[in-house]
Amino acid sequence: MQEKYIEKETAKLAKEKRMDEPALVIYYDPPKIRRGISTILGPGWGRYYNFYNNQPKDGSERIHGFSQTLVQKWLREKHNIFVIVELRHPLDKIQFDCVIGILKDNKIHYVYASNDFDTYEEALEIGLQEALKLIK
Repeated sequence: MQEKYIEKETAKLAKEKRMDEPALVIYYDPPKIRRGISTILGPGWGRYYNFYNNQPKDGSERIHGFSQTLVQKWLREKHNIFVIVELRHPLDKIQFDCVIGILKDNKIHYVYASNDFDTYEEALEIGLQEALKLIK
């Protein structure tokens, strides 16, 4: 069992919204193969990089990828945006739904819902993308 990291498109949205946390996965745009450094640097390595500094000098852009759990927690703690994945069990197979709520005036205001995902991680990824788009 491994922790799921956000996809590159979600990572771009997180960067755009100024998510500044240590990261263990780095995407390059355009993609490049680096000698001596892999895109997954290993536990603890990402904490030595500042998110907005240390960009490669070859013109490519370094985009940090975070775990889905970290992005979900960041949205909740910094922006009061809750990404909730719910299990739905129709007759033929298990499916997942994603709901986004914003905490405002001690009330949850639901702003997004989507359903019919085959995996929890797929539902969470789409929910994270939609939640990041809500940040102004």
